[in-house]
Amino acid sequence: MTVALFVGIDPGLDGALCGIDAAGKVWELCDTPTLTIQKARGARREFDTAMMARTLAGIRDAYQVRRVVLERVLPMPGSARGSIGAFGIGRSAGLWEGMTAALGLPLELVVPQSWQRQILGGFAGKDGARLKAAQLFPDAAGRLVRKKDDGRADALLLAEYGRRLG
Repeated sequence: MTVALFVGIDPGLDGALCGIDAAGKVWELCDTPTLTIQKARGARREFDTAMMARTLAGIRDAYQVRRVVLERVLPMPGSARGSIGAFGIGRSAGLWEGMTAALGLPLELVVPQSWQRQILGGFAGKDGARLKAAQLFPDAAGRLVRKKDDGRADALLLAEYGRRLG
């Protein structure tokens, strides 16, 4: 019997991908695949697009994907992210959206305010997301302890949002 999954994707270099079943059990949780590229002026991280596609295809082949929930990124004038950061996160979201469509997976784009309002409750910010995800998914709590694990937490919570949509 094939397990049905709800997949959550938090885009960005520090994002993640997660798959949970209808009971809320975590089956998949991985960071966005990246490569470190050596340049004359130092190293730079970039998306490993081939591995991103293989990861998503592997999930499609191993499970029955009920819904993929991808955070819709919007422009945020005046944000601390800056134009280069905004471009990068927009590129990541576009890559995930295109790969999802190419693999024939059902996609739900959701703005952060919508899923956070429904899932976070009284929790706020990146630390709040990690705490809420650890509360909802105690088996994954050990993978959410560092501040930089907020992408994993968001992916878990996006998958939970998809699970609650049905």
